[in-house]
Amino acid sequence: MLRCLWFFGCVTMFWHASAWSHQNDLFTKQERAWIAEHPVITTGVDPDWHPLEYLEGGRYKGVVIEYVKAVSRISGIEFQWVPIVDWSKGREAFLEGRIQLMPALVQDLEAPELRGKVSYTHPYFADSVMVVTKGVVPIIFNSRQLSGKKVAVKGGRAIGQALSFHPDIQTVTVDTVGQALALVADGTVYAAMGAESVIMPELRRHYFGVLNVAGSLVDVPVTASMGVLKDNKILLSIIDKSLSSLSARETDRIMTEFSESTDYGAPSLSTITQFYKWEGVAFLTGLLIISFLALTAFRAERRATRSEKEKSMFLAVMSHEVRTPMNSILASVELLARAKLSTEDKRLAKVAVSSATTLIELLNDVLDYSKMEANKLALSLHRVDVEFLIRETVSMVEARAHEKALCLGVEFSGLKDIWPVIDSHRVRQILINLLSNAIKFTENGRIDVFATLSAEPHDKTRGMLRFKVKDTGIGMYKKQQNKLFKAFTQADETITRKFGGTGLGLTICKDLVALMGGYIVMESEAGVGTTVEVILPVQLQGCSEALGRYEDFEMLELKTHANGASGALRILVVEDHPESQFVIERQLNTFGCKVTKAETGLAGLDEARAHVFDLMLLDCNLSDMDGYAVAAKIREAEVSSGSHLPIIAISAMVGPEHSKACFDAGIDGVLTKPLRLQELQEIIEMWCSVSPSETNVPKLPMKDEAQLQKLFHKSMRVDLEQLRAAALINDWRQVERLAHRILGGALIVKAQSITAACRDLEKRASTGRSESIIKSIQHLDEVIIQAESEW
Repeated sequence: MLRCLWFFGCVTMFWHASAWSHQNDLFTKQERAWIAEHPVITTGVDPDWHPLEYLEGGRYKGVVIEYVKAVSRISGIEFQWVPIVDWSKGREAFLEGRIQLMPALVQDLEAPELRGKVSYTHPYFADSVMVVTKGVVPIIFNSRQLSGKKVAVKGGRAIGQALSFHPDIQTVTVDTVGQALALVADGTVYAAMGAESVIMPELRRHYFGVLNVAGSLVDVPVTASMGVLKDNKILLSIIDKSLSSLSARETDRIMTEFSESTDYGAPSLSTITQFYKWEGVAFLTGLLIISFLALTAFRAERRATRSEKEKSMFLAVMSHEVRTPMNSILASVELLARAKLSTEDKRLAKVAVSSATTLIELLNDVLDYSKMEANKLALSLHRVDVEFLIRETVSMVEARAHEKALCLGVEFSGLKDIWPVIDSHRVRQILINLLSNAIKFTENGRIDVFATLSAEPHDKTRGMLRFKVKDTGIGMYKKQQNKLFKAFTQADETITRKFGGTGLGLTICKDLVALMGGYIVMESEAGVGTTVEVILPVQLQGCSEALGRYEDFEMLELKTHANGASGALRILVVEDHPESQFVIERQLNTFGCKVTKAETGLAGLDEARAHVFDLMLLDCNLSDMDGYAVAAKIREAEVSSGSHLPIIAISAMVGPEHSKACFDAGIDGVLTKPLRLQELQEIIEMWCSVSPSETNVPKLPMKDEAQLQKLFHKSMRVDLEQLRAAALINDWRQVERLAHRILGGALIVKAQSITAACRDLEKRASTGRSESIIKSIQHLDEVIIQAESEW
């Protein structure tokens, strides 16, 4: 409370200080003294003159009120509102000094009793006088056209005073503008007059289509000024200076609030249609689409629910009917493989065993997928401090362990500054289940948790998370262990009676571990205890490393590239084809270049960030991200560093589209596979300012050519298998990408027939026509078989 009062006091002091500073700049010493002596000024206002000044919810509002508030804010004077219902009495109070300020007077149309007694500020608001009649009346632009007519006006205001100069016009005075319009509507008077900003909202709200605007009187101008008595010149000067100091932004705000607060009634349907026609069409279209989709989804859900039982039954029957004969076939073939067979027979037996095993695994995958689909469980992966997570989870069950006087230990080993990317909630759920079981089945002794986080030897971004729960509980016999990990099943009936539970805990753990790609292992000995170990494959990241480090690659700073003249040129080759890497490296070695290889776009970005290179050769079809994106990220990073790494695209793609994409990404040049030594030499001379030797450039030795053929054969087989798998699921984009990969290798080893077949498949895959693509794949198979027979 004290802090709030202190803060409010500081704000108040700051506001007063600002106001005082403004006063010093704007007002004279005499004016500031007058303000100090007269801090409150009584101000007469009309409580029912919408929207210029009116009372609403106990507060005075309107454009006139806003201008008075602006004067108050600038001068520091507080204006006290005095409502005026009877304007003759209001003018009397003004002349007697009980009201010191009249904020909305029209100098040209002042009342007779005020003449010569009032001083006016500069006008701050202008309006026009509108004449409202019935629709059959001729247009009116001059007050003389109302001669001999009855005209209703709001009493006490300047417009009524204007009509006093025209005695031939019969003036009917009313209390409000609404009453004036009502008299026109019932035929009592010929017309009603009023300020446009006052009369138009009332007309639109209540008499739209009944009464009409006959015109605007050009000979009756309405300009609002603030008025004070003649002897109050200092107050007049203060108000004039305050109004003159208002900025365009401040007056615009006042007028905007005035426009927004003016109620013209509900817009007509034609107006809404005029301004929101296309929005309405879009809304109705969207509503129809949503309704259609909702109906479709509802029907699909009903069909899915109805067929779920049939699907489960079908999978169970299929599992039994296929698994039984398949196991017999597999066992028979395995036995046959142990017999003395010829080399060809052994090869056939090996193929049969492999195919049968694959079919069994496929069946298991189908069943597992069905179960996971029914559970509809998704993981939420993020970086986690796993040591903290495990210690925190153990602390959650510490009280239960202490109740049974059990010792609870935790030990963590492995990587310290590396965090795994896991679903922390699910890992905690698994560990709590295992700890709960350990506490439940352990009467004395201890429970220990051992956790290890390790990285793979060849890939530091991937690793293994292991955690083990070991207890000294009752343990289990081998027969009892066989019943575990089954839903609603425990080791035996005595366990349920003695310890309770549903038998779902380990089943849930097993399913979650499987969903994470890991596995769970249990070892138990009756009377000794139980050990349960969970092994999860994980991705690894530094604890301070941003998840999207390559998305923010532009924040990294590339090092200034070396001058090739000072030593061997350093060239980065980003290429995922082993045979392409092999050939390009040998070609560059002939020029004495030092080659660094990267198999993925992300690896290439890492190398470009960490080391100095004179040139980059970049494949545009990489497995993780295309070469265009790699080049674009490097160029973004170079904006801040001021360096420039020459990048040359190397690809089997040709055509203007490929070239345009390269140059749009900031790539400096384009080479087409297979690369020629002469082309490489020209590129090096152009971008590295070095002339590599053109003499004694050796060809690849025979053993290197054989090694190259072997590399191509091996990688082509892998790509071909992936291509067939993609074709089975109609993933034509992947088929196109893999055909391009095989094409790149074929160009290098100069396999013309495979090159032609790959180009044909790549072209057909881009069309998405399945029949044509399948035929092209079959043709590629035939060409490869023929080519391999000739090697």
